[in-house]
This record gives sequence, C-alpha cells and structure tokens, in this order.
Amino acid sequence: MTLTSGTLTSAVGGHLAAVTACLVEDAYRNWNSAAAEVDRALDGWAGASADVSPLAEAAYRAAVEQEERAARQLERMLDVAERVLPVEQQ
Repeated sequence: MTLTSGTLTSAVGGHLAAVTACLVEDAYRNWNSAAAEVDRALDGWAGASADVSPLAEAAYRAAVEQEERAARQLERMLDVAERVLPVEQQ
C-alpha cells in the first residue's frame, strides 16, 4: 500500500475520531459518577444527626462542586467532538 496524503489524512482522522470518542465517553462516565455521588451525599446529609450535619452538608457541597466540574469537562469534550467527529447528513 502506498501512503498518500489522502490515506494519511484519512488514517489520522480515523484515529482522532476514535480518541475523541473515548475522551467523550470518559468525561461522561466521570460526570455520571459525580452525579451519583451528589445523590449519595444528599442522602447522607438528609439522614445525618445534628452533630454531623455540618460535615454532611460540606460533603454534599463538595460533591456538587465536583459534579459541576465534571459537567463542564463533558461539555468541553462534546464541543470538541462536534468539531472533530463526522456528522451524518440525513
């Protein structure tokens, strides 16, 4: 097989698409995990006794912040994917 600029571009584009898809999937999994942690932390805060309620609230707020960071990262990855991945025309 002779490597031409067209086949090289196609090969690089295919690898770039695969890497981008993996990054989006990882970002989604991170966000999904962070969202589940928010639920767990909220349940923990709701069921906390008065003496540990401030700590449970702090854990919940930290979980929310982490989920928000994960959501922003997922949004960035989706923006990248929109520019990199081919979109099928209907």
